[in-house]
Amino acid sequence: MLDYSQVLAATEAEAAASNLIWHRRALEQLHDSLAQIPLQQQSAYREALVRCPQLVQTESDPMQFLVFADFNSWNAATRIITYWEKRRELFGERAFLPVLDLSGNGALAGEDLMLFSTGSFQLTAEDTVVVDRSLEPDKIEFSIESTIRRYFFILQLLSRHRVNALHGKGYQVVIHFRTSKRTENRVASKTMELSSKAFPAHLKAIHLVLDADAHLGFVENAYLFFRTWQFIPCHFVVHHCETPAQALVKLIPHGILPNALPPTLGGNYQSSVEYPRFLAQFGFVAANALTSLIMDHKSDATLFNLECLHGAIDLLPESDKTAYIEAIQRTPDLVEAESPPLRFLEFDDFNYAAAAIRLCNYWKYRVDMFGDRAFLPMTINGAMGPDGEMALELGSQFLLRNGNCGRSVWCGEPLLKMSSDPEVDLKMRVKVLYYVASKVLKILSRFVIISCPSGWSVFTEFCCKFLVRMFTTLFGEDQNIHFSVGVEAQEEMHQKFEALGVTSEGLPKKAGGQDGPMEFLLCQRLEENHGEVSVTNEVASSAIKAMRTALALIPNGNKAAYLEALDKAPELSEQESLWERFLRFTNCNATKAANMYAKYWEVRKDLFGDRAFLPLNQTFEGAVERKDVTVLQTGYLMQLPCVESGQSVLYCDGTKLQKSTFSSSRARCKFYMLSIMSENVISQMKGFNLLYFWSDPSFDRVFKEHFVDTILPVMPVRVHEVHILGLDLCPADVLVESSMEARLNKTKRVLDFQQVLGAPAVETHVGTSREDLLQNLLDYGYSRESLPKALFGLLGFDDFVKWQELRVRYEWGLFTNSREEELSARYLIPRNKLLLQEEDSEKVERKRRMTIILSRRKRERERMSLESLQEEAMEQTDRNRKLQRLNETLRELVEKANEIVKGGLS
Repeated sequence: MLDYSQVLAATEAEAAASNLIWHRRALEQLHDSLAQIPLQQQSAYREALVRCPQLVQTESDPMQFLVFADFNSWNAATRIITYWEKRRELFGERAFLPVLDLSGNGALAGEDLMLFSTGSFQLTAEDTVVVDRSLEPDKIEFSIESTIRRYFFILQLLSRHRVNALHGKGYQVVIHFRTSKRTENRVASKTMELSSKAFPAHLKAIHLVLDADAHLGFVENAYLFFRTWQFIPCHFVVHHCETPAQALVKLIPHGILPNALPPTLGGNYQSSVEYPRFLAQFGFVAANALTSLIMDHKSDATLFNLECLHGAIDLLPESDKTAYIEAIQRTPDLVEAESPPLRFLEFDDFNYAAAAIRLCNYWKYRVDMFGDRAFLPMTINGAMGPDGEMALELGSQFLLRNGNCGRSVWCGEPLLKMSSDPEVDLKMRVKVLYYVASKVLKILSRFVIISCPSGWSVFTEFCCKFLVRMFTTLFGEDQNIHFSVGVEAQEEMHQKFEALGVTSEGLPKKAGGQDGPMEFLLCQRLEENHGEVSVTNEVASSAIKAMRTALALIPNGNKAAYLEALDKAPELSEQESLWERFLRFTNCNATKAANMYAKYWEVRKDLFGDRAFLPLNQTFEGAVERKDVTVLQTGYLMQLPCVESGQSVLYCDGTKLQKSTFSSSRARCKFYMLSIMSENVISQMKGFNLLYFWSDPSFDRVFKEHFVDTILPVMPVRVHEVHILGLDLCPADVLVESSMEARLNKTKRVLDFQQVLGAPAVETHVGTSREDLLQNLLDYGYSRESLPKALFGLLGFDDFVKWQELRVRYEWGLFTNSREEELSARYLIPRNKLLLQEEDSEKVERKRRMTIILSRRKRERERMSLESLQEEAMEQTDRNRKLQRLNETLRELVEKANEIVKGGLS
């Protein structure tokens, strides 16, 4: 049989080979044409071949010129020659440096780079240039040459895209004409000469966008521009627009998309974010003094520098910036407080690339060393923890009291061994380094004290000379290195340090001072306890403030339910713990969290009506009604203990649900249970696990109703993995279409978990017994102690009743005794504190609630007894099936034995 895939592959290979031969031949013809041009005309090109052969290949790509000239080798050769002549004429000696390098080490430097800061010329797409000369400050007059060199850079970028070299294609220039520059005429003629004669990129069209200018007027503006650009060899269009929206409408038909236009032209290209990012990828570095000339205010300069830094971070590999991004999402305030981006910029003299690498490495190594504690404040009770505190006590590094000039004094003993295990020793050292560094803004001077209490010797002299060379090599020549040989020399050393602003009391104890590691640690403990540092709140208060602002911006019609909740139950709607769930779920995206929270209240109001503004609990006095609790008490939805990774588990068993239950009650139960799932911080970020025990095809749609389409999209929790489980009790000869595996796959399609819930893993498990199902789940990290008896686990209906009672106690604020502490921890149910002092009214209310819980317990006894009988019947049925299988196996063995005996006798 003919294999069409092989035929297709062979055809493609043949076409690729043919294309390669064609390109090789075209390049040979181009080289021949270049050889025929007189040497005096190609002096710049030949100089470039000698001085920068790599640039000749990358920035004057021969194939790009051939495509532009429709593979006319002579035209391509003359254009390459012209390109290098114009380049040398414009850049001089710097012509042989890279044009696409804005670090100051390329062809562009000085005033050229200063001009880029204005943003008046921007390449917003691979085929779109937006020009707005009004962005250039009037107080600075840029030279004509710098303006043309900037346009040369833009043309160089446009020439990298093959589409701009094709006939019928090309780039477009959109000029927002709001002011006329004195040098406009000369700049226009020179840049058009470059575009038409030197670069392999077609200029498709120029769009002149004119505002309703009260000073110059439309006619005068048009006249000035036409006089300047009258010799343009391309399509020329004038758009007179009174509003940005009007400009967008007129430019879209010409193939210019909104994402390539700034807001002043009706688009959504954010120049303040995208343009610094664009410059950063070419190594653009803005010095502080230079930026201040361009920016009118200091805050604008700071914002610009931060945007450039973020642009440089975006260009780093994902593996290098993962930790930093996670820190920004989880604890933005902590990033600002303990690793201020501006401090990193200042340290690296506003080299954006270097600062980006340093900042990302700071968080990368912090996460490597501290794990999840890295996202807590750098305190003893926070990120450091018990191991870090022990490392501080050993004293390899610590801070002394500040000098007279207010400078920090950092003391270290690098030879001090902290652990016999090299890996542990390294971790302890790095943790101490992070902690001490968090207390110091900047090390301005380094003092090296070499103490030799036992006196001077040849060995100590050798060691001292070696250490002097080491510190000089590491930190430069200007170092303060002092030797202390015995006690008698310490007074002289103290005098030297006092001259430098460090008192004798401020020196370490080993150098005759008063401070040491324990004094530093004690001081830090007192400071942290006084400041009441919180280490548990991962969602910063600034993120909650941002979410409040985003909520305020949502139209009232889209947040009516939230506003009603704010009016009727402010203590519920303004509950910060609930806000934090949505912020964690959205990775602290305040806008997304606010929209989701508004929709949450809409769904809650639709499902619960006026009871939506009561607390969400199963006490009969909250949002969940008595009939809803009756449905919940069937156990068709159950919370199981968390798995080892910390994620919550929801178990669904349709066999327990009566068909007569109301759809609205089932929906409210689903809302309540998903709300419980969202209480787990890990499930907010990573999701919860769903165990779905198959009962009947009709139940699939019952479960999907409200759960998938309505409730889950507004809950701050996602599904991590789904396990669909089914017992196959049918005979072996059942039809394939009716097998349990086929039914589970149909359920999988009906529920469409992966598409709707976004679950990364959906597994189906078919077992001939409950033991088989248990074994399948054990392979996924579940334990028998945390699974229900329906799956051959150890959790019975009485455990479910205990869970309900614990939930009610928690929701009513009742104290949980120590006997129930372990069970509460398994389900992540917080324990309420015991009130030592109660008002009389509070005592009466507590007794009333306890009486209700006890009466509910009595009413449940009959149901518990019935469920226990059903579970026992289920176990007996399993035992009976197992015995039947063993009996069948035994019967087959007896038959085989009889056949063997008969064969032997015959």
